Amino acid sequence: MIAIATAACGNGRPPTPSPPGTGGETITGRERIGWEQPASSTSELATFRYAVYVDGARAEISGTSCAPTAGASGFACSGALPPMAPGAHTLELAAFYESGGIVESAKSAPLRVTVTGSTSPVDATPLQPGDVVTTSDGVRLTAELLVSGLEDLVDVAVAPGGRLVIAERAGRVRIVSGDIVLEALAAGGGSPTRLRQGYGEFAEALRAEAKGLRYASPDGGLLSLALDPNFSDTGHLFVVHAAGDVFRLIRYRLADDRLIDRMAVIRDVPASADPSAAVRFGPDGKLYVAFDDGGSRDASARMSEWTGKILRLNPDGRTPDDQPAASPVFWAGLRSTWGLDWTTEDGTLWIAEQGPDGLERIRALVAGAERPRRAVQRASYVLPRPLGARGMAFYRGDEIRQFAGDLFLAGRDAGYLLRVRFDPSDPLRAMSSERLLEGRIGEVRAVAVADGALYVASATGVWRLSLEGTEDTGRD
Repeated sequence: MIAIATAACGNGRPPTPSPPGTGGETITGRERIGWEQPASSTSELATFRYAVYVDGARAEISGTSCAPTAGASGFACSGALPPMAPGAHTLELAAFYESGGIVESAKSAPLRVTVTGSTSPVDATPLQPGDVVTTSDGVRLTAELLVSGLEDLVDVAVAPGGRLVIAERAGRVRIVSGDIVLEALAAGGGSPTRLRQGYGEFAEALRAEAKGLRYASPDGGLLSLALDPNFSDTGHLFVVHAAGDVFRLIRYRLADDRLIDRMAVIRDVPASADPSAAVRFGPDGKLYVAFDDGGSRDASARMSEWTGKILRLNPDGRTPDDQPAASPVFWAGLRSTWGLDWTTEDGTLWIAEQGPDGLERIRALVAGAERPRRAVQRASYVLPRPLGARGMAFYRGDEIRQFAGDLFLAGRDAGYLLRVRFDPSDPLRAMSSERLLEGRIGEVRAVAVADGALYVASATGVWRLSLEGTEDTGRD
């Protein structure tokens, strides 16, 4: 991502973006452009749109997304760059809104970039239900659209019986069962809503319902969710909220299509201006939660603080008795983490993170069976840029033998699902990668594996990719 900061201005116009310097960055052209947007509230922020001037030619920025909370300089926002030819270009950014016409800020100071390759968008048609997606090794996957019309989806899990549990950034959790969509947790604390999917009407209902409720959850926006391995018995769902400048890990219980019995497992862990976190259950039945460094590298190194850490907990929030020094810290020194999952063979934990150097990586962390359990890093790989990993899942199941041991990463910024293949004789050695669904569903926000199929989420919907010719017998 290339970054632009912002400074406020008056006269009733939107704040004028201003770059931190003259630039001179070399880019591929498929990065996202980022900036800090001053605004008095998320409601005011929602009125702004953005334009980028490339060598003086104006284009509206698409795919804009902003953090749910403001930092010292405003809300962290980003959007897609327009197509640019290889070579040197000058970029200027402006914010605008419509009020009886377009009211636009002054242009920012110029940011100079050099594009090393063509930025023409991938020649791909939007994915349609029934389309077949073919991988490089000949696997043919049938695409099924399970739900659409959602708003700013951030995570998805598959519950027993094939029900989908979906988190939206505004603070809503939805349950999708067949053609029924249930609002189990409301953004504004209101009563849950029961909606039958007629996709156009459903989308319109959600948009109307969301008006005025954006990021209004008492616990803050949602970042990640995980189901208890014994969900059928306990109904427990764990959710990471970002409320203001802190994280909260909350446990709920699903009963009568509502999330009740709220219990704070961890509260008020400092979060960064662009918060990132992930929560998942490991094969050992323990709860793992990763928090970003809260903007402090020093805090991420201190073992007494939970920022920049992966914590390993019992489901009730207590520290497992096999943790070193009676501390839940499993791994420390992280900057920003968006994904956790385990290989099925040896229980190795892989994480997707962005380091202080700006590079995204996957890392393999191994903890032995000895007591206390101490984790060590066994492998690390740099991910393609730009990727913007927003979730990861190893393939589990025997239905697609070619996927055995493969890792799938949701690439928000890149707009594709990244498949990483490992050496069958050495599960720590990545051999190759492949881009799936590139340019076909927009931003890829989350991925899950269940009943032998891939569940892939965009910002507004969830797709199921299953082996061609197989029937979906796991859903209601």
